[in-house]
Amino acid sequence: AQFGLARLAAAAGRRDAALASLDRIPVSSRAYGEARHKRAVLLSSGLDDDHALGDLDAAARELDRTSMDPSTIADLRIQILASALDVVRRRGPAPTTEIGGVRAEEQPLRHGLEKAYRDAAKLAGTAAERVRLIDLANAVRPRTFV
Repeated sequence: AQFGLARLAAAAGRRDAALASLDRIPVSSRAYGEARHKRAVLLSSGLDDDHALGDLDAAARELDRTSMDPSTIADLRIQILASALDVVRRRGPAPTTEIGGVRAEEQPLRHGLEKAYRDAAKLAGTAAERVRLIDLANAVRPRTFV
């Protein structure tokens, strides 16, 4: 029932109500991990600039409590870190804020996103998908001069 309420609230643009419905699913429920996953998806989408980094950090922390398959978690981690990088590029760094343990500054986020792409590549089902993810990791990797 809580998933249905969350779905209806989200469809009506009432994100806080949707999140509250998912919060009502107890830890003892076998649906708890899925609820955490749905929370992460809601928190990482439809961001407003005033709360974007805080919501992305909350979404990243939800990933530790989800029961979704590793590739789904990896994809969502990429989405969260890519969104955080976009916010930081638009609004500037927030050195006192972290997104899933990664400082909200361009260089650390690039490193984190590169790692997320490489982790996802290890889980890829095909060679073509693995190559695509490695190419994305290389594209986002911070440039270094030695």
